[in-house]
Amino acid sequence: MGLAARPAFVGAAAVVRPATASAFSGRRVCRAPAAARAAAAPRPATPARTPPRASAELATTAYALTHLAEVTATNQSSLGVTAFVFLLTAWGGLSFIKGSVKDRLTQASFTLPTDTSPDTLARKASAILTGRAYVAKPEMDERPGVMTYEGVVKPSTSIATILVSVAVAGLAGVVLMANLVLPPEYASSKWYAVSVLGAAVGPWYWAKAERAEQFKCMVQVGEGGNEPLAGVPGVPSTGVTLFVKGHRDEVAVFERELGVKRNSVEE
Repeated sequence: MGLAARPAFVGAAAVVRPATASAFSGRRVCRAPAAARAAAAPRPATPARTPPRASAELATTAYALTHLAEVTATNQSSLGVTAFVFLLTAWGGLSFIKGSVKDRLTQASFTLPTDTSPDTLARKASAILTGRAYVAKPEMDERPGVMTYEGVVKPSTSIATILVSVAVAGLAGVVLMANLVLPPEYASSKWYAVSVLGAAVGPWYWAKAERAEQFKCMVQVGEGGNEPLAGVPGVPSTGVTLFVKGHRDEVAVFERELGVKRNSVEE
């Protein structure tokens, strides 16, 4: 027989072409047309098109993440400034607590008219101080004309309450800053229990605040002239001048009860 004709199916139509001899095997094979081979070859996958709505959502998410990163960087920068300001505030609170039991001594002078008797002024000053539970102890100062009064300072409930509040708030602030600065694994709301230790400031103040305190008085009579009395600037050279030294709060109370304004320049 001659060359066998074998049908090659392309799609739904059959095309009959003459078989050709293979150069390698000597056998006759039937090859499909080029169009059929191209149709049978695998085609590269076409990437899926993203819907317009999904693209908008992705763009919004990317912008939000970028903005969040910028805000985080800004917060990290401002956190250092906040911590520094907080440390200054905490130091001020600590100084306030420590200063509540220290002596705040000050000096002041009061000048009365020349017709005022020095003895009358001394008796009035003594009456004011003894009325505030001070006791006269002249032997405590050997300088002539100086009278020393001694009293006992009692602790104040209101001051103790303020100090405890400051201590508790300060410790709570320390815990807050620690939770912001330390790594997340160390941050916990349980650390706020440390604030309870601030209540220990109350007994500490109560034990330290009760102490003996002195208040000194001295009366001098001016003789006129251009030189200030006792070489103290702001003290007139005429009249009767009373010099006092004591706790600043007691000096303020003494001024109010004496009814005389202190001289502008204190000794």
